[in-house]
Amino acid sequence: MFLLGLPNKANCIGGNLVINVKKETFLLVLLVVINFLLELSVFSEIQAALNISGMQGLFFYKTCSLISLLCLNYFITKQTIYFRFKMSANIVKAMLLLPAVFFIFFIAGSKNIPAAFSIGILGAVPEEYLFRGIVLAKMLRLFAVKLNNQKLNMIISAILSSAAFGAMHLINLSHQPLGFTVAQMAQTFGFGMLLAAVYLKSGSIVFPMLVHFALDSIVILMVGYSKAMSGSQHVSVLLTIVMLGIYTSISVGMILDSNENKLLKKIWKNTYGVNEAGEVTK
Repeated sequence: MFLLGLPNKANCIGGNLVINVKKETFLLVLLVVINFLLELSVFSEIQAALNISGMQGLFFYKTCSLISLLCLNYFITKQTIYFRFKMSANIVKAMLLLPAVFFIFFIAGSKNIPAAFSIGILGAVPEEYLFRGIVLAKMLRLFAVKLNNQKLNMIISAILSSAAFGAMHLINLSHQPLGFTVAQMAQTFGFGMLLAAVYLKSGSIVFPMLVHFALDSIVILMVGYSKAMSGSQHVSVLLTIVMLGIYTSISVGMILDSNENKLLKKIWKNTYGVNEAGEVTK
């Protein structure tokens, strides 16, 4: 058992800040491993047995993944997923951009709109629930035990959760080339860093889900479902490096920005009854 290493007054709170780091780390790893094995073998085998592929297969696979994650989190990690956020004029404007993009492609006669919408949701919801909602938030708690530097805590947690997010795409080796998979993992890592920063700043899983949905759906709108899912695209090392650099620099800049990180505030308040400064809130 360890005393949570929050700064200032937090270390004086006592029992409310005790956390079993080894146990929580084990449970987090256990959840990720079980989910990986389910996706790699069980869900794929059932999908093959039912002889469903294409969009139907993807819907089955991702739905099973989300249901299993909901159950695993409920029984194993018990990590609170933060959805609530305060609506503002800027948020409304940003949210209206997505319908506008879909409308433009609709006017242009695109036939990829249904696939783009479906894949956007199927990819964003379960993946963000796992890697940002569970893994990132849990790591923020665990690293707080060892680190009194909040920014370092956020950076390390973002890096590790994003690395896990990228490594998940190793599954794609079953149907796409190694070179494309490695490039995909690198870009996914960078994108994961950006999504982690969005969750940290917004304090609501809704926003990384929306950003994730936007990227996936726009890709499908532009190139179509078959080409996007085939893994046959030309691998550009330069593009991969550029995208990784852009994602990482933006995300690190957001995390290190002095403005409030709402996710941390919610975690401290909900779990330990203190704010980031260690002041009792309940």
